[in-house]
Amino acid sequence: MGPLRIALVSERVSPLAPPGGGADPWGAHVAALSRALARRGHQVTVHTWRADARPGEHVPLCPGVLVHHVGDGPARGTSEEDVLRRMAAFGERLADYWIHHPPTIAHAHFWTSGLVGLPGAHYLGIPLVQTFHALGGSAVGGHDDGRGVSASGRIAIETAVGRQADRVLATCRDELGVLRAMGVAEERIRLVPRDGDQPDPRGPRASGRHTPGRAAALVELVYREALGSRSAGAGRP
Repeated sequence: MGPLRIALVSERVSPLAPPGGGADPWGAHVAALSRALARRGHQVTVHTWRADARPGEHVPLCPGVLVHHVGDGPARGTSEEDVLRRMAAFGERLADYWIHHPPTIAHAHFWTSGLVGLPGAHYLGIPLVQTFHALGGSAVGGHDDGRGVSASGRIAIETAVGRQADRVLATCRDELGVLRAMGVAEERIRLVPRDGDQPDPRGPRASGRHTPGRAAALVELVYREALGSRSAGAGRP
């Protein structure tokens, strides 16, 4: 199996958002992963809301990585229904884009991205990998803005997304237990530590931590495993 066409779904934050200040730190995570995957020879498209006034539907991030603006956002509103309505619109536009530009595999980051990405992925037969990073009702991942959706609503969405995704990446061992308690099948959970996102300033051998390239290699293995399971007819029951 050669290079992949990878769709990273980042409904929560754009990788183009400037770091620092009050910016969402996960934009840097998505940007680092997309760059590392591109360096491994893959074509990466990051689907996100427009975070600034940059013109155009598509903005290059680096060689091999294209940021696709699905719309202006992110999805916030005066009520839970309004937020979910905007997310549904994001998902519809994303599915339409995939009809014309189908990826080999999709990888959703954060619970909102799983919510918007799963319908189109299922309809088009695209395997989807999910990383939550933070889970509602749990200390795993630290505090995370619920985006105006109730705690119970968010937990219900996370449970549905986790059970339907082809693979779920846990970022720490504590998350493994939470995912199991949610009913995510054991054989679909893979551990890819969060500390693989950023390099140690002293060098990769200083602390034994994974580099972004190492983390991307682990994620790629999960992608190929999910694709192989689909080909064998074992992606989902």
